Amino acid sequence: MAGRGGSAPRTRTSRGRRRAYTAAVEQTATGARVTITAHNLLRDLTLYPDRLHPDAEVDLAGVTLLPGESVTFTVTGATGPDPAALTRRPVLRCVNDLG
Repeated sequence: MAGRGGSAPRTRTSRGRRRAYTAAVEQTATGARVTITAHNLLRDLTLYPDRLHPDAEVDLAGVTLLPGESVTFTVTGATGPDPAALTRRPVLRCVNDLG
């Protein structure tokens, strides 16, 4: 989902392994839309945009995705957040991170 001012979907890697999701960010007039597509089970996926900007808020939290499923988080209250920062720790977290 590449959009004007957004980033193309990409698979992030960690410790030489394929990451459990693909993330795409689209900038909006009031913040951003972050779409996550699961490649593995993602339990209690939550976006914490307030870790980038104290006024930022998100519309969803604690979402569980099965492989192939997607969710789009809408971030408001902060314009111009770093798109890459919205797709990694400590902003994007899930229970799978704790293992």
